[in-house]
Amino acid sequence: MAEKKSPTKSILDFASRFVKDREGEWNHEDWEQALKKVEDAGVAAEEEVKRHFGNVLEAAKYFYQLETSQEASAAATKPRTAKPAAKAKAKSKPKAKAKAKPKPKTTK
Repeated sequence: MAEKKSPTKSILDFASRFVKDREGEWNHEDWEQALKKVEDAGVAAEEEVKRHFGNVLEAAKYFYQLETSQEASAAATKPRTAKPAAKAKAKSKPKAKAKAKPKPKTTK
């Protein structure tokens, strides 16, 4: 039988996904939907719960932005490796040009 998640675990997991899915940006409608998820996890969305849940989201946002800025910074400073050079194709030898026959000298 699967173990039921605690409300705390459910809320923290949800907050992490919420912030990541929205790339650290959300609007009031998103906030209201998030509060509905808190209630679905078994926690009444009272004023104090709303305040603390808002703080959890803001903390998750901070860490999300920190992580993404570090990834961007690491990508910018990562040494670029040169692509391996393509193998040189064997060149065919140019055909020798036929030498022009010298014109005979004419004497007058």
